Amino acid sequence: MIPLGAPALKVLQSIEPAPNNNYVLVGAKEGHHFVNIAKPWYRIRSKANLDDVRIHDIRRSFGSVGARSGMSMLMIGKALAHKSQKATEVYARLSDDSTRQAVEFISNEVEQLMNPRQSDNLTIFGQSK
Repeated sequence: MIPLGAPALKVLQSIEPAPNNNYVLVGAKEGHHFVNIAKPWYRIRSKANLDDVRIHDIRRSFGSVGARSGMSMLMIGKALAHKSQKATEVYARLSDDSTRQAVEFISNEVEQLMNPRQSDNLTIFGQSK
């Protein structure tokens, strides 16, 4: 089972059901499911002028968004159904931006604590200074 977000579900729900076929993405043969994405993907890429984009690039972009937002590698791996943490490590470098942002934020907070004159309304452990 693979979880899908609301936007993906919305797209799938917008597809009109085919008569005599229980599949959402129907195949060329009646009653069968869609089998090969190569030809449609080629048409999509051509229309979008993205000739060098591979289908796996979309999956990687999904993981990259999670990494940039500060999501843990464990959660990204689960979202992408990776079987090993090694497969998710490619996204670790992307989470460095989130780490830098966290360090910057914490550093600024510590600086304010060390120099209370910079903020008249500074609160330390629930007590106003």
